[in-house]
Amino acid sequence: MATPADPELPVDPASRSAPPATRGTTAAPAAKSSLRPPTLRDVARAASVSTATASRAFNRPDTVREGLRQRVGAAVELLRYVPNDAARALVSQRSRVLGAIVPTIDNAIFAQGVAAIQARAEGSGYSLLLAACDYDLDRELAQARTMVGRGVEALVLVGTRHR
Repeated sequence: MATPADPELPVDPASRSAPPATRGTTAAPAAKSSLRPPTLRDVARAASVSTATASRAFNRPDTVREGLRQRVGAAVELLRYVPNDAARALVSQRSRVLGAIVPTIDNAIFAQGVAAIQARAEGSGYSLLLAACDYDLDRELAQARTMVGRGVEALVLVGTRHR
């Protein structure tokens, strides 16, 4: 069977401008429309594996053979795939996001506190969503409701007064 690297096949001019790692590959094209980002399904197709295998390669890599993990990794790079954390949160019921509301970030004490929270969250695999309420309790309450509505798993309120 002929492969795209065979000299007998016509060369696609677009492949000459592709990065060296992607020249001559037979991976599936990126997403059907350039308007939408690639999905896990697109990655699975490009790696010639099932969607379940592609998912396991991300979430439980120790359960996937090395060769399959490498194919999934190559497809991720080729398609420039970024996992959709919102979709993951829907399935797992875990957002991996913490919220913090501080009175202000102009005060070095609060800024240092935010830096400490961020470092601890990041070290545990969480992201931090930050808001400053400017010492306004009504604004703090609205921000807290917004964060809870966005699915934060925990909320840190900094200051001495809260509603």
